[in-house]
Amino acid sequence: MIAAIYARKSIERRSVAASVRARVVVGCFGLLGSGCASFQSTPAQDRVWAAYEVCRQLPGAGGAMLDRVTPDGRWWWWTSNSMAAGNVLNLCMQRELSRMP
Repeated sequence: MIAAIYARKSIERRSVAASVRARVVVGCFGLLGSGCASFQSTPAQDRVWAAYEVCRQLPGAGGAMLDRVTPDGRWWWWTSNSMAAGNVLNLCMQRELSRMP
């Protein structure tokens, strides 16, 4: 009888520990998700990304990619194969951004 009581308490402890772990994991994912969901780009960043969507499709700009865009709309690019692709991207981006309101 005493062994059955100890076994039952052991099972209850494991169940409580599993429940606590599950709550901690769910809470951590909730915090991570809410932190990512609160990030929104600025209108200047949206303009740059919209211009990039047009320019990245040009035949000569295939090797250049945007590296980062700051909240005020400044942007950096990098290329894996040639500076020519970066120059094509740069010229196209300037043209597209000048057309946008």
